[in-house]
Amino acid sequence: MAETRSLPVRVDTIGRVDPFATVAIKSQVDGPLLAIHFREGQPVAKGDLLFTIDPAPFLAELHAAQANLARDQAGLVSAQADMTRYKALAGSGYASQQKDEQARATVDTLAASIKADEAAVESAQLKLGYAEIRSPIDGRTGSYQVDAGNLVKANDTTPLVVINQTKPVYVVCSIPERYLAEIQDRMASGGLTVESNVPDTELPPVTGKVVFVDNQVDMATGTIRLKAEITNENERLLPGQFLRVTLALRELDNVVAVPDAAVQIGQQGTYVYVIGPDNKAELRTIRRGPSFDGYTAVGEGVSAGERVVVDGHMNLYPGALVVPKPAS
Repeated sequence: MAETRSLPVRVDTIGRVDPFATVAIKSQVDGPLLAIHFREGQPVAKGDLLFTIDPAPFLAELHAAQANLARDQAGLVSAQADMTRYKALAGSGYASQQKDEQARATVDTLAASIKADEAAVESAQLKLGYAEIRSPIDGRTGSYQVDAGNLVKANDTTPLVVINQTKPVYVVCSIPERYLAEIQDRMASGGLTVESNVPDTELPPVTGKVVFVDNQVDMATGTIRLKAEITNENERLLPGQFLRVTLALRELDNVVAVPDAAVQIGQQGTYVYVIGPDNKAELRTIRRGPSFDGYTAVGEGVSAGERVVVDGHMNLYPGALVVPKPAS
């Protein structure tokens, strides 16, 4: 029987879980890999030590740079003293102007050398720091791509490990472009909530908020891409996983609805068979609306309280006599 009820306008689609962030960990220096400080698949926090590269060459380079700096600093002190003496002697006529200028040039040269030495010390300190590779994000590690004892190269094409941030995660899905205006209205008026669940399981759905609507429609499929953020505190969802995704756009109040089984599609369009007062079937073309919980909204063609046929359509034709039975 057709009846008046409220139906939500929902869009059901399939989505994919994407990590909130992905980082491919690579070395910034060459050297032997001394140690790995995590287990494969282990959660790590930002700043956790992941790998140690042999620091000995970088430590030696730092000591050499510090020694050069100390040497040039000592030389500068001596050169400044010489410059002071030659300046006084030149002023009294006991030394040539050339000697005074040479002393000034020596001081300037050593001052420039000290700046270069300081830069070399800073560079050596950076390289020494790069011998310890730490996690730049909170996340979960993947499998090792290299084992301890191997020689690693700076910025190699193969990362040492890939870390995915899985708290939160994104659920990416595409929906028909005809819903774009409604989605934009919902985003502008407080946001759009999505429900996601894993197919073929009895796990409760997880909810999230749409945080991204693509700036173009896919011309090949006529769909628009959305991205929702889900907290994923228990890490039940993993990147690459497929989910059923439902977006609740709005609520239709007091609409005429019929059971889904009553709605048929034929050459004349979408229709239902209505049982008249004389128990004869009447074919009514309808304007089909959204469906939910076994009922489909009917924009026109059927009134609330009218009886509709939900079974036995193969034997029906307009004017056929119907023996009504309660729907099971």
